[in-house]
Amino acid sequence: MNITTMIIDLSAPALRLFDLLGDRWCGAMGGGYWGWGMGGFWMIASILFWTGILTLAAILISRLFARRGEARVGGGSATPMEILDRRYAAGEITEKEYLKIKKGLSKK
Repeated sequence: MNITTMIIDLSAPALRLFDLLGDRWCGAMGGGYWGWGMGGFWMIASILFWTGILTLAAILISRLFARRGEARVGGGSATPMEILDRRYAAGEITEKEYLKIKKGLSKK
């Protein structure tokens, strides 16, 4: 789901509410849905404000989940040979296993 779709999905209920309220939204200040007074200005300002807040929230949430997906084995984007070297240096595998795996990796 991209950010534009998220914004549209999140703002649709608010826009439906504005349609339901009609003339009552602007009240004495506007005299109509968009009005001739300051009511129309404040309605547009409110829509822009909440759209901005929702956009920032969507961006922050998407970046939060994107960072979680970047986590890799060994703390970075290590090659298979680097991982093998680390395992051998840490004593996790024997020299015989190390040479066998290294030979298999060099064939690819």
